[in-house]
Amino acid sequence: MAKYFFVQHQNVEIITENGAPRGGSVVETLVWMKALNSLGNSVLQAKYEEDQRVLKKEFNWVELVPTYNSRKFKKTLVWYTYRLPKLFLALKKSKPDVVYTSIPQWHTFYLG
Repeated sequence: MAKYFFVQHQNVEIITENGAPRGGSVVETLVWMKALNSLGNSVLQAKYEEDQRVLKKEFNWVELVPTYNSRKFKKTLVWYTYRLPKLFLALKKSKPDVVYTSIPQWHTFYLG
């Protein structure tokens, strides 16, 4: 079946121990993730490199993919020089069929 890569980092909050989920898009995305998994698809979720929390037992079917360190390089051009290249590397390594973002942002254009 297909591999679905969810790139919104806030989704990790609802599937990890000690998470603090906020917003309806996270809940909506969880419904998509569960439905895709029940249909036999692989579900990959982006996470920050420094996030060491473990998945809740009921979400062991989600594969967490480290993307970049969110605390590194707090300068203006960090998206172009560090974060986007690291995100593209994570996408290249995981080889997803579909990339899904719950809340499109300015960098979604580059992911497309």
